[in-house]
Amino acid sequence: MNDYMPELMTTFFIHNWLGGQKVKDAAKNAYNVTIPFYTIVYPPTTRIRYKKIKVQYPCPTWNDPLKMCQREVDVPDGVDLVTNSKIVETELIAGGNGNTVF
Repeated sequence: MNDYMPELMTTFFIHNWLGGQKVKDAAKNAYNVTIPFYTIVYPPTTRIRYKKIKVQYPCPTWNDPLKMCQREVDVPDGVDLVTNSKIVETELIAGGNGNTVF
């Protein structure tokens, strides 16, 4: 995919790989370590988390003026931070034999 954070990640990858990590581990660790540096440029987005609750409300009829009905509604329950797509697209993927060590 697109590489929006190349230099720092490449430096960490080479350092990790030359330090004895497998290629797949060096790539994953380089990606994970550089994410905080790029969240300033590519901030995460927020997604509101909802939960369903049951609520009762009056729904009178001619036969039963005190009748109560029940339904489920979605109410906000928190916020999730979603990693920016520019950062997700940059994840290093080891092609070939990921167990290769330098």
